[in-house]
Amino acid sequence: GEYINNGVKVIKLLFETEHSKFYLANIEEINENILIKTISYEVDDGKSEELLLKLSQEINKVYQLFNDNILLYYDYIQLEEEQKALIFMENIPNCQSLLVYCHNYNKYHTKPKGLKLKIIKHIIKSILLGLNYLHENNITHMQLCPKNILIDNDLKIVKISNHAMRTNSFDVTTFPYYSSPELCFNKTISTKTDIWSVGCILFELFTGYQPYGVMKSIDPLFTILQCISPIEAADDDVKDFIYDRKNRIVLDFMNKCFRPIESTRPSADELLGHKLFQ
Repeated sequence: GEYINNGVKVIKLLFETEHSKFYLANIEEINENILIKTISYEVDDGKSEELLLKLSQEINKVYQLFNDNILLYYDYIQLEEEQKALIFMENIPNCQSLLVYCHNYNKYHTKPKGLKLKIIKHIIKSILLGLNYLHENNITHMQLCPKNILIDNDLKIVKISNHAMRTNSFDVTTFPYYSSPELCFNKTISTKTDIWSVGCILFELFTGYQPYGVMKSIDPLFTILQCISPIEAADDDVKDFIYDRKNRIVLDFMNKCFRPIESTRPSADELLGHKLFQ
């Protein structure tokens, strides 16, 4: 593999997206594997300088943060000649996204099925602990969804990822299912916008269905703009399951997350005291 940045050796390309590549690399001096995300940019498009400034501001904000439930960022460098930015972050072996975990769980069922309540409580509590830490540091995630939660198979690790790369990739039209109404309206965002997303993740873990996912003919964005929650948008079978008396504590938690006016939603810290976790 090639060397970058003094003693950091690239081992292999893990995967790539439209604008980014993710590599596994090794810091030889301490023999520790890390993850490197490369972001390519064009200098002549007029926006790249602004983009890089925002990106470096975000990395500077998060790379000193340390919490068991967020992915750690180590450093950021810019390779001007190659028109690339490199972000160095924690590598977690044998981890997958919550999206993949749920997909694997459901591939053996004929129709979508929720996870066991004990597992759901552990995952949601871990997300809230990471989220509360980010919010205490004035960081709103804005793209909280199963794809951006990393877990290992025995659920010892649950970490929020992608909390530093929102500036260059956020587009509500590609991310509607977990977005709050105010995010879709492009209104001023507060940390409470992430709470709506927590409700959406709980909905999916509990029912097995993606929020707004069964609405074949209706645009989810249009539905969210009307402040219709995933519960209200669900089909009758899912509603019957959620409204079953034995699920009233889960329903209460979700209803608090899905309050249309963001200021009336509880904080992550307040939700950690919810009776769901008692």
